Amino acid sequence: MDQNPTVPLATERGFYIGNTVSCILYGINIYLCFQTIYYLRARRISAGRASFFTFFSLWTTALMAIGLACNVVYGQYVWIEGRNDYPGGPGEYFLVNTGWWVNTFGSASAVVTSITSDGLMLYRCFVILDRSIWGMILPTLLYLGSIALGMIYVILSALPNSFVFGGKTAQFVVAWTSVSVSFNVVVTMMISARLLYARRELYRSGSRDHNDPYTNVVAILVESAFPLALSGLLAAVFYGIEHPAAFIFMIIWSFFVAAAPQVIIMRVAMGKAWTRETTVSHLKFQTSEKSMKYRTQSSSGNKSGTLVAMGGSKDSLEHIRL
Repeated sequence: MDQNPTVPLATERGFYIGNTVSCILYGINIYLCFQTIYYLRARRISAGRASFFTFFSLWTTALMAIGLACNVVYGQYVWIEGRNDYPGGPGEYFLVNTGWWVNTFGSASAVVTSITSDGLMLYRCFVILDRSIWGMILPTLLYLGSIALGMIYVILSALPNSFVFGGKTAQFVVAWTSVSVSFNVVVTMMISARLLYARRELYRSGSRDHNDPYTNVVAILVESAFPLALSGLLAAVFYGIEHPAAFIFMIIWSFFVAAAPQVIIMRVAMGKAWTRETTVSHLKFQTSEKSMKYRTQSSSGNKSGTLVAMGGSKDSLEHIRL
């Protein structure tokens, strides 16, 4: 089989393996989607929240289906329908037609999936940080930068003779992926730090329940979408060095982009995710504990007990107002 030398066989192999892996991952995503909808309907959740989460789950699943279909169709034309259209065979077809509208549509679906999923992650960070405006400045800026770079990437990928492994298009792919990964790393660190702080506070209060649904290690990894950040980092690295494995890691990253919010929504439906009510409940517990400490100190004749109780209540109320 003839092949254009500018597109190595390894690149085609990486694209083929990536498509195969995406089919498997999409099946997992469908399971997560309908399992989430089941829990949303089975649990007592407000109709508004249930409808929003159901729409979000179906929306990200549909976007992932669009991206998968576009890649499969392009593979069909590269290796079957258009294999004899160019002297260089499938390799040259792959190189010349990356700006085809089918590819552009698939790229757009990936960018929109990233925007919506990162938006939910941004909101989750906002909730877990107890709605701290100042704490959200950096992740918000990274989120807006990711949106801008993603849109530029889609526009460039639609231009004639564009190639995702070379030129400005490739540069913006790397830039978009890097900023999106940076966003997820920052959000991961912020959410993990907040949950670890909550775990420490529970330990200080005397709790030693390692199966606590909000602060165990599994909850931290899931809530912070650590796999999403890790797979995105690997995708950016391999894309930057133009390694054929970039296709595979981009597919895996795209899966986690869609799957991470699915898992979080499912945990919300199951009552195992950190919510606004969790924060308020945790702070009320701290306030109650400090009030009990005040009463104990007052009964033993400690004159500073009043200051301890008032100080504890004031701090808790300030956090609740954030």
